[in-house]
Amino acid sequence: MGQAKSRLSTDRLNELRAKHAGSNITFHKQNRLRSVPKSQSSIWQKYLTYLPTFFIGLVLLVVIGVLLTNIRPAQIANLGFYHSYWPLLLLVLGAVFFIFSFVLQNTRRGLLVSLLLTTTLFLKLQSVVLTSTVLVTLISIIIGLDLFFKIVIKR
Repeated sequence: MGQAKSRLSTDRLNELRAKHAGSNITFHKQNRLRSVPKSQSSIWQKYLTYLPTFFIGLVLLVVIGVLLTNIRPAQIANLGFYHSYWPLLLLVLGAVFFIFSFVLQNTRRGLLVSLLLTTTLFLKLQSVVLTSTVLVTLISIIIGLDLFFKIVIKR
């Protein structure tokens, strides 16, 4: 596919160049338009594309609220595995993933943040004492995963 050509004749283009010689209007040799800097509307447009993920996250948060108000945690603690709370953890993982995907506008980072927060919740439910060493280890693992995924995606 070739480049689009100007409808203006070369005489008319030279005439316009001469007319606007002292102004801020620039004419390029190939008559290409320069890229326009991103405006504020493009940022809102990007958030609009991620808006369905935000609503899915809100629905999952409502489901978590209904689950916690109507069912005692002891009833779901031993489903599947002993003292695992996996239905609650899966709902939290999904809700945090969708909400942080919207906030960060990046699904990979939304997944990593949701894994960090869900792992922290799981450790807290298992009565693990969350010291600064444990939290720094979790955060460094998540940052390492983020860097690893960046390298793998670039290849």
